[in-house]
Amino acid sequence: MDAEKKNQLTKRLMREKRWQEAVDWKNRRIKKHRDAGLLRPEASDAAWRELEKEFPPLEQSPDHVAAPVRNIPPVDPLDQPIALFGGKSLRQMTAERRKEWAVAQIIETELPWTDLPEGSEIGEYVVEDMDWAVKNLLLVTKRIDEEEKRFEIDWSKAVTPPPTAWGVGRLRRMLRDPSDFEWQLQDHADTQYPGDDEGV
Repeated sequence: MDAEKKNQLTKRLMREKRWQEAVDWKNRRIKKHRDAGLLRPEASDAAWRELEKEFPPLEQSPDHVAAPVRNIPPVDPLDQPIALFGGKSLRQMTAERRKEWAVAQIIETELPWTDLPEGSEIGEYVVEDMDWAVKNLLLVTKRIDEEEKRFEIDWSKAVTPPPTAWGVGRLRRMLRDPSDFEWQLQDHADTQYPGDDEGV
């Protein structure tokens, strides 16, 4: 499946609010194909083709009832208010504001995962690691000292283990430097949601 078709499929599923469900399904298919011996590009391409058949347009459903068309623009991740940063969106935070909110200290619980592969920024699962860090940052983090900007990371609150240990380091860096978090969200939106070959 070419990139343009993937992009169209991704946008449709996001409009139908089925993208996350489709992502989870596609990840399982990629893993199944990888376990069967396919290389990652082949497994990803097969999963995309299967995804299109598994999630046809809702309009084709016999139970579909046409609803009024509402032109609601998608919300950019950078415009979402972040409670961790006082309700400000990342786009609203100036360079001075980002510096002001820099984390002074991080206290962590013990990692519950002892057998994670090492991973790296050029590793096979780098996209999955970045996706994991973005999704879990606000779930595992709690501010414990307003004045000194001290935070606690409770790794047990993560939805799933990270694909590799590199994802743990990625999340720590995103917390220490909000500008890094801003870059990561933008990169996440640019490289995954438009129909990335390797991402979800």
